[in-house]
Amino acid sequence: MKSNQSIPSVVIAVGLMSLFLNMSLTIVFSYFNIYQHDVLHLNLSQIGFLEGVVNYLSYIMKLFSGYFSDLIGNRKILIMSGVILVLISRPIESSCTSVMPLFIGRTIERLGNGLQSTPRDALVQDWANKENHHRCFGLKAAMAYSGSIIGALLASILFYYFRDFQKVFWCSCLPAIISLFIVIFFVKNKPNDNNKIVNRNIHKKTKSRKINRSKIKIKDIKNLSAKYWTLLAISILYAMAQVSESMCFIYIKNTRDIDVWIIPLFYAIFNIGNSMSCYLCGIIANKLKRIESIFVFGIMILIISDVLFILCQANLFMATIAMLLLGVYLGIANSTIVSSISNTLPKELIGTGLGVYNFTVALAILFSNTLFGIIAEKKPSITTFCVSIIMASIALIVMLIYQEVKYMNWKYVM
Repeated sequence: MKSNQSIPSVVIAVGLMSLFLNMSLTIVFSYFNIYQHDVLHLNLSQIGFLEGVVNYLSYIMKLFSGYFSDLIGNRKILIMSGVILVLISRPIESSCTSVMPLFIGRTIERLGNGLQSTPRDALVQDWANKENHHRCFGLKAAMAYSGSIIGALLASILFYYFRDFQKVFWCSCLPAIISLFIVIFFVKNKPNDNNKIVNRNIHKKTKSRKINRSKIKIKDIKNLSAKYWTLLAISILYAMAQVSESMCFIYIKNTRDIDVWIIPLFYAIFNIGNSMSCYLCGIIANKLKRIESIFVFGIMILIISDVLFILCQANLFMATIAMLLLGVYLGIANSTIVSSISNTLPKELIGTGLGVYNFTVALAILFSNTLFGIIAEKKPSITTFCVSIIMASIALIVMLIYQEVKYMNWKYVM
């Protein structure tokens, strides 16, 4: 008899799919903004805005993919479609050498990533149970970021060997193909328990839950709990506080004047921190009564990271530690927060609720990317990290207030 705490094989398959997909995404992402900055000569405000736009489109797709995965009851088909879009974007990004075609390729990639993202998380939620809920999300996130680590290391080796951005981009096709293979043959939807009841009681004309899905409406989000909306507001503050990792790469490169092939190594370090924190937080969160303590710890890590980025102009070791801590922070945000939010949702609205979360966080990222890009272009680069510290401090104060109010059992929070 299987333990309730064991990880379902489908969750492991989803993790492997995420590993290879992230490997493909990272090989391109490691150099994409540096390519725009150094080869296409876009300034930081333009890069920040364009990156914000494509990520915003990705998060819009996450909203609707979550809704439709609840509506049609088939998460696998949406995950598979998203991976196919990422695969289609690879030849476009690898063969184009001007801004607009690259922007189109990047948009297709982000839309594909957004299309598979929310149904993927909802599928993990479907297969997880109360005993292993946080561990499942932590494992999935850890495997995804392990793929990013491997992808970053491969990107560094490939550029060192080829010294050509396009050739490196072409190499990202293979892991995307492997990811699609895993989705097709190993990822499956959770069987609907109600279908078994229907089959046993067909003479009673019991209605299948699948029919009820057609009644799901976007307006149903207004019925989500106050705890969901409170955690969503905190997530927005978290997203706005972070300087994007791509801007951090450009900042380190310009400050330290290092060779291009070294930059992905910083991304690997970033994802080591990300991967470690994801699974550890998943294990710890299952044992903590006050899971919000992890959120508080995460925002304090972000503030320390910002301080180290300010100081790293004179010390490359500090830049390395800053990237590691930034990864730890994002790992907490991408595992524990998403896991906690999904745990507040009714089963029939898991995809929709996660979609709303992704959509609203996207607006925050679009705003912060554009703002930090403009600041970096017009002010000394360290100013962006000073602003990030201010925003993170506000998020920390709000989180501490929320934690105290919640455990005083105030009804409007609970």
